[in-house]
Amino acid sequence: METECSYDHLYIHDGHTFDAPLLGVFSGNTTPPPLTAASGAMLIMLYSDTNYALAGFEAFYFITDCPLNCSGHGKCVSGQCQCDLDFTGPGCEFEHCPDNCGLGQRRGHCAKSPRTLGAPRPAPYCMCSNEYYGDSCSLYDGGDGGDGAFAGEEGAWYWLWRGAGPGRGRTSHAAVYLPHLDQLFVYGGFDLNEALGDLMIFDIRESLWLKPGDPADEELLNRRKKARQTARMTAKERESIRLTATSPQSQTSTRFDHLTFSKSGNNTVSVKRTRRNTLGDAASAGGGGAQEGRPSSLPPSPGPRYGHAMERFGFHFVLFGGKTDKGEVSNELWLYNTTLNTWRLIAPTTTTAKTTSTGQTTAPTTPAGGEETDETSDHPPDPPEPPMDDQPPGLMHASLTLVDEKWIYLFGGSLPHGEFSSLMFRMDLTSLRVWERVLVLGGSELDVRVVGHSTVYHAQTRSLLVYGGIRVNMARFSNLTDQLLIFSIDHQFWSLVQYPRPRGRHSDRHIPLKRAFHSAVIAGTYMVVMGGYVHIHNEDERCYDQEVYLYHLGCHVWVSHKRSHAAGGGGGGGDATGATGSSGEVSNYNIRLDVMELVGFVEKVLA
Repeated sequence: METECSYDHLYIHDGHTFDAPLLGVFSGNTTPPPLTAASGAMLIMLYSDTNYALAGFEAFYFITDCPLNCSGHGKCVSGQCQCDLDFTGPGCEFEHCPDNCGLGQRRGHCAKSPRTLGAPRPAPYCMCSNEYYGDSCSLYDGGDGGDGAFAGEEGAWYWLWRGAGPGRGRTSHAAVYLPHLDQLFVYGGFDLNEALGDLMIFDIRESLWLKPGDPADEELLNRRKKARQTARMTAKERESIRLTATSPQSQTSTRFDHLTFSKSGNNTVSVKRTRRNTLGDAASAGGGGAQEGRPSSLPPSPGPRYGHAMERFGFHFVLFGGKTDKGEVSNELWLYNTTLNTWRLIAPTTTTAKTTSTGQTTAPTTPAGGEETDETSDHPPDPPEPPMDDQPPGLMHASLTLVDEKWIYLFGGSLPHGEFSSLMFRMDLTSLRVWERVLVLGGSELDVRVVGHSTVYHAQTRSLLVYGGIRVNMARFSNLTDQLLIFSIDHQFWSLVQYPRPRGRHSDRHIPLKRAFHSAVIAGTYMVVMGGYVHIHNEDERCYDQEVYLYHLGCHVWVSHKRSHAAGGGGGGGDATGATGSSGEVSNYNIRLDVMELVGFVEKVLA
């Protein structure tokens, strides 16, 4: 495929007409993935402008009764694949246990549960050895690999999941990683046909997709965790639990359901009592655990939307804005309680405080990681609604950033009529939860009108780092930018970091090109940037970038690194294709989607 990025587009529909659902829209020179039209018909349209006639596209098509003819790993029955036990996916194209889970390297083994009478046989899965994880047990988080165990190749991509997903493919979604659960929460997005409103959870350790509040998913997760814990126990400990479970005092409940096992540094296993672990349980992290009989449904909820932002808060997370399925650009702020699996609308609300019968004021407050409570204050009541200047407008593609484990900062984004915002707002989530506008005391707000940017918080300098995006200049034209802006939380002024730019198409590859709709995270002393829209007319016809870039926060320079396209030791070979509208998170310094050259820098206050 060779088309002009952003000007030529290839539309592929699942059906005979243009009203049929879109399977994909492609542009540039990136080869699309294989597509299947389940309706039995496929409509392809190439739209091109009159400039720069390129080669276009070439496609091969096959007509089959089932997707991919079930890849030779199943039977086609009434247009659907019935896959063999070891395979899954619409076309049986994915293995349940890739690379045999690294059995040869002792990373794990393929666990196959026995069939239960009257129930389908559970699918096999990789049961990873201690300190390994990933869909083929290829990732290691135990330090340097110990006695020569495979520890993974630095700078390489590894699969966390490559089976059939639980939902539809999407863009412009939002995601947040919660360390105490070791789970990634994904909400909403756009599938090229409509806005989505589903919440999906990916358990990193078990490589398992979950639906919140689903009893079957909770049971599956608990069963896998128990199997992993049992496999790590010694024979003596298993015998002790067996004798305890058969004692008269244990007939009413199984003691095994109330045990957790942890491997300590001297290779012994410690056993302690705890309560039953369920989906969303934060007991292992010291937080409030899941409640028995909690709601299984999720009303109210933010509803279908895309272009929104999400951020962690304690053991929970918040969601702001986005474009809803009704076409409205929202300014709502929602809190998702991972303990109860419930949504709560925080703002806008009809009141921000309430007065008790004694004349005192109470306001909702949430200690980081705790449950929502009502605390009493001697302060006078706040006004029922914040001033209009302090209420953020509806925004798409804004950034939401947690500061000091209490404040969330909202910056930039696209307004309902397409204008770019340069305003910044913040809210104390541990107190009254009222928006307030952040006043800029230095630098020009008009110079920071931006959308599709990334914002991260650097705690050591107490600064927000805003990188890239689509920026409006003083002539009111919008362009991609590679600027790195710094906003000082304490001094409330904007600064611009000056660093060397790439010269020529093939030089300084470690310095990223201008981009928007990328991801950025803080990992140690680095800001890590991945992906994004990077098309530069007549210079680079790629639409999207697949590289990872490192910005050293101490030296304020981009540093070079080597990234392998295929990792050794099994489970590697995963390569992040060019992406935009994606999400990135970091855990234990592993980037999930997923050296030093010293150069001086000059910091300039925007005038």
